Amino acid sequence: MVEGVGGQYVIYKLQSPCNTQGKKYTITVYAVGPSLGLGLKCKACFTAPVKVPFNGAFDDHSDEPNPGAFNGPYLFINAGAQALGFGGSISDALLGRATSVGPSNASIGFGAFGAEVSGTIGTSTVMDAKVKDCRCEK
Repeated sequence: MVEGVGGQYVIYKLQSPCNTQGKKYTITVYAVGPSLGLGLKCKACFTAPVKVPFNGAFDDHSDEPNPGAFNGPYLFINAGAQALGFGGSISDALLGRATSVGPSNASIGFGAFGAEVSGTIGTSTVMDAKVKDCRCEK
């Protein structure tokens, strides 16, 4: 086993659906925190030098889109494996009160052999929030 300690700094750019007042939000969320990871040790092996992420979606658990719901704790958990040249990983994230939704946080990668689990605990902050009128888009 290989253990690692580090940090994570992620910028999320998210857009809400239109709310009942015909407005939608585009927000930029900064998430940062210390990380810990564990993986299999393999001589002459490498794991997922290229990952192709799928689009992620979040649920802010509000009746209407609420940018403030993304302020607060940050939690990110990831698990992945590669074998015979192909692999994948799945992850879950918490940004404030908003949680990632469904398998849209999966990624595929290319590597020889390996497996890893990692996690980050920190803070999530909305750094920019823009409102746009949805009724003008038609």
